[in-house]
Amino acid sequence: MKFVSRHILFIWVLLLVGSATLWGVSHVLAQGPIGTSFTYQGQLKDGGLLANGPYDFQFSLYDAASGGSQVGSTLTRDDVGVTDGLFTVELDFGDVFDGNERWLEIAVRPGDSTGAYTTLAPRQQLTAAPYALHARRFWKLGGNSNVGAGDYLGTSANQSLEFRVNNQRALLLIPNATSPNIIGGYSGNSVTDGVYGAVISGGGEEDNANQVYDNYGIISGGGGNRAGSDDNDVTTARYAAVGGGRHNTASDSYAIVGGGHYNTASGLSAIVGGGGHNTASGGYATVGGGHYNTVSGLEATVSGGYSNSASTYWATVGGGEHNRATGEDATVGGGNSNTASGRSATVSGGGYNEVSGNYAFVGGGYNNIVSGDYATVPGGSENVAQGDYSFAAGRRARAYNAGCFVLTDSVDAYEDCVNDNRFVFRVTNAFYIWTKADHSAGVLLPTGGSAWSSLSDRNVKENFQPVDGEDLLARLARVPILTWNYKAQDPSIRHMGPMAQDFYAAFGLGEDDRHISTIDADGVALAAIQALYQQNRQLRAENDELKARVNDLEARLAALEAAITAMQENAEGGD
Repeated sequence: MKFVSRHILFIWVLLLVGSATLWGVSHVLAQGPIGTSFTYQGQLKDGGLLANGPYDFQFSLYDAASGGSQVGSTLTRDDVGVTDGLFTVELDFGDVFDGNERWLEIAVRPGDSTGAYTTLAPRQQLTAAPYALHARRFWKLGGNSNVGAGDYLGTSANQSLEFRVNNQRALLLIPNATSPNIIGGYSGNSVTDGVYGAVISGGGEEDNANQVYDNYGIISGGGGNRAGSDDNDVTTARYAAVGGGRHNTASDSYAIVGGGHYNTASGLSAIVGGGGHNTASGGYATVGGGHYNTVSGLEATVSGGYSNSASTYWATVGGGEHNRATGEDATVGGGNSNTASGRSATVSGGGYNEVSGNYAFVGGGYNNIVSGDYATVPGGSENVAQGDYSFAAGRRARAYNAGCFVLTDSVDAYEDCVNDNRFVFRVTNAFYIWTKADHSAGVLLPTGGSAWSSLSDRNVKENFQPVDGEDLLARLARVPILTWNYKAQDPSIRHMGPMAQDFYAAFGLGEDDRHISTIDADGVALAAIQALYQQNRQLRAENDELKARVNDLEARLAALEAAITAMQENAEGGD
């Protein structure tokens, strides 16, 4: 049996690229989603005559006119009615039409036969209907796998492209020869005419639209935000950016507001990170956050806090409230109502502290004043470091002169230094100086005392050796004792004592031969006194013995004299 088939293909659905939008308002949309089946109609001849009656068909899909690989499975249609050679079947190979060429291979046998199928030749190439050809250039909702080089989704005319959600504009793409503008979010968000490269990612609402005024401005979101300057010059404030928040403005080139509300970055490359009502108007100025902070100095910074300001070059306020850094390179770390007005002046914290000296410093505390250059108040209250290089610490310590060092305790009284390069200490409950951490060496100025007490506890001493007083006196006698003056003092100021070299040579005491320890001088003096005491006792004993002998001799002499006198008197009486 010889079969001949003529093929007529009618594609009622989109085979190559499916897209519901292609058909517009046609009846296909009303019928529901388009599937992957299609209708195939052909003409069959049996023995050279138009066939009639039932026939069994097998349909296979290939990727080549001959050979190649089968695509999908083989479809069998039994007892298909053929009338005057014409037959119609519905075929569904699944989602296999991806834009690549396909060929249909058909095999047939009489419907009442169980024998082998006869394969018709050649395979028939499946071609798309005109609308299906047009559909290949559209995108499916489920994605496209046949995207080639040069394919794109968009427009080819110099017109804006608008995307809507719920019939409201959600994204607007505005063409420009240099760089397109992208406007997302609220339909009232806008980019000034003539501006290019601008982006509004989203946000905005009625009466709070986002606006970009200059080239390459960016607003990521929020509402009522402004990027660029509205002075009608689109090159004035390029590359300005607002991250989000509400009613924020970045109005100079490269200026940034990260978020928050009512913040303004109006200086070149100025930054406001967030917070509220902050202003960075200096070039390269920074406000990290907080509220009502102002930075007007070049490259100045306020990290945060409330109502702080950095108003000159490179000034910095770390935080706190009502702090002012008005000197170049000046810094206020935090606290309340502190002012650093000197060049490179620093207030670390505390409250109501003022540093007007250049390179001067207040560590903290309350109501301290440093007006001398390079002067320091580490803390405390009501201290004054007025002299250059002066230092005042504690309570009411006042260093008025250059190089003054005043250290006080908590007593509510002023302690002043009015001479250059003088140290003044007020310690009303003893002053200890320890030279070892275990307190085994040091000196003490006791409460109310006027002299140093050296630590001389037996428990901190060792290697005891007796002193030969006679030898010590002999050596001491050889040590020159002179009056003299220090070269560093006026010659009229005289002192008395040995030279350290002579003292060390005589006794070998102390750390070296250039110093005499007061405890060693005292020790030599005490040892000498003891030796002299022993000598004195010996001399007194010897003296007492001599006195007794003298008294005995005197008594004998008196008795002898009395006897002589009596003998003389007797002799005279005998006459």
